[in-house]
Amino acid sequence: VDEKGFDGRKFVAVSDGILSLSLDFRQLENGYRTLFFRVKDKRGQWSSPLIARFEKIDGIIPEIPDVERSILCQLYEKTGGKDAWTEKWDTEEILANDDHWKGVSFDEDGHVVAITLPGNNLKGILPQEVFGLPNLLRLDMSQNPGIGGRLEEVLRLEKPNGTLQEIRMQGMGLSGYVPDLANLSALKVADFSQNRLDSISPDVKVEQIELGGQAIRIDPIGLVQYPELA
Repeated sequence: VDEKGFDGRKFVAVSDGILSLSLDFRQLENGYRTLFFRVKDKRGQWSSPLIARFEKIDGIIPEIPDVERSILCQLYEKTGGKDAWTEKWDTEEILANDDHWKGVSFDEDGHVVAITLPGNNLKGILPQEVFGLPNLLRLDMSQNPGIGGRLEEVLRLEKPNGTLQEIRMQGMGLSGYVPDLANLSALKVADFSQNRLDSISPDVKVEQIELGGQAIRIDPIGLVQYPELA
């Protein structure tokens, strides 16, 4: 029963000492709610009041488009998801439910708009297919030192990406150099710090780029173009 007197109990069950409540909140209006309840034990004694706070939201969770779900599955499989990841995915789930796709953000139509997996123990080489997600705005793979490969090869895309605005790959195991990033035409923020990169293309045009924690070779003339490196 909540503070408005709603009785939404459907059934209560106990298994192995774990109390399970199934509640039907369909008659509640959307919004934040506080649930107060007590439990009676076998001796007929009531527990102290228990409190649970939640938000009631109506709506149908959309399905992830097949192509995008396939790309997510490739990312999972090629970077040790099943055996290595700290927070794992349920790749059998077809709905855009972030409870099953930890670190993935979806829009109202089920499209992937962000992948945020810092420090999740990814291993291997980041598959290029990730950059083929048509609505991806943000990609954060930072603090996964098990992800290696040469950066210029990882970012050598078959098709340009015109949506990605932010990419964070600091604290990984990347080598090589920073390419011109021309295939990422919408990119505004790029963080490639704390890797093993050795140089940067003079043709890079990004509003903010981070390259600290490594010995980057750069033409002195380019310091005008990259004042934060001076």
